Formats: sequence, structure tokens, C-alpha cells
Amino acid sequence: MDGGEKIREVRYNTCTRVAQCSCKLFESIGILCCHIILVLKGAGCNEIPEHYLLCRWTKTATKNAVFDANGNVIEGSCTSLPPNMRRLCSETWSKLKSGMQAAKQCEEKMKYLHKCISDAVEQMSKMGSNSGKSKVSEFESFVGTQFLVEISIHPPEVVHTKGNGRRFKRGSEQSSTNHKRKRSRSIKEVVQN
Repeated sequence: MDGGEKIREVRYNTCTRVAQCSCKLFESIGILCCHIILVLKGAGCNEIPEHYLLCRWTKTATKNAVFDANGNVIEGSCTSLPPNMRRLCSETWSKLKSGMQAAKQCEEKMKYLHKCISDAVEQMSKMGSNSGKSKVSEFESFVGTQFLVEISIHPPEVVHTKGNGRRFKRGSEQSSTNHKRKRSRSIKEVVQN
């Protein structure tokens, strides 16, 4: 029962640990509903199964490039590059993605792809850095402006405040000082009498 109003039906496969709820929250938004969580809990699952952990909810979601229908990079780490490098980067991502799709069902193909990529990375590290850019120039190209060499900070202006410099007392402080005055007066009156 969902809050006493609607009845939700959850179909749970004990072998694959896949559950489907009639509310379709996971299918539409990608978040597990409380109905599936209750069924998983009842089945003795202490952790959420891997197939329910979508990439968009992980810390690494922003590190992956986003492609349009043609395989061009929409957003990602290479948006600050010049257009020709951006095109090359986009094509490389597309080829890598299609290679992963072709190799992910076969261990032999995946080993071959892994070896090729490892060899390419090793070869590029031997080539060294031929861009000649320093970290500062990389940051400047990312930001889109040059950094200032010298920054001058002016001293703050003198502020003239109004008033006599005494702070206002809160109501509780005023009542306690008034109470002390009354008490001291009554003690003086008793001593004098």
C-alpha cells in the first residue's frame, strides 16, 4: 500500500535481483522508489544492486564527455580547446566508444583494445610535452583571459560611525540591571532605618 491510498505492485526476480514497480519511478527518473527498497530489504539485500546505481548519480558523472547524436562532444573536459583540436578529440572519443562497444562482449577483443590503448599512452609519454604551454597559460586559455602580473590592493576607507560607541542592551540585560538597582535601594533603606 502506498500511503493507504494506492496499491503498488512490485515484481521481483530473485535470481537476477531485478525489481520493477508499477509506479515506474526508476524507469522515468532513475531513482529507486520506496516500494522497491522495501521489497529488496524484505529479500535480505543489505546493499543496492549494481544495476540500480546509474552513472549520473556517481562522483565520476561529470568526468565523462557528453556527445550529441552525431558523436560530437557537447560538454566535457575538452570544451576549452581550439575548434580543430575539439573535432579531433570528439572523433577520438567516438572511436574509443565504438571500440568499447565492439569489445565489451569478447574478452579477447577487450584485451587487444586494452593493449593498443596502453601502447598508445606509453608512446605519447615518450614523446614528451610538445605543446610548450605552462600551467598558467593552460589556465588562461581555459578562463579565456590573461592573468594580471601585479595586483594592487587599496587600503579600506575610514568609516565614521554614528553614536557614542556604547552598545545597546538587550531586554534581559536591562531587566537584570533594574532588578539589581531596586535591590540595592531596598538594602540601603533597611540599613538607614
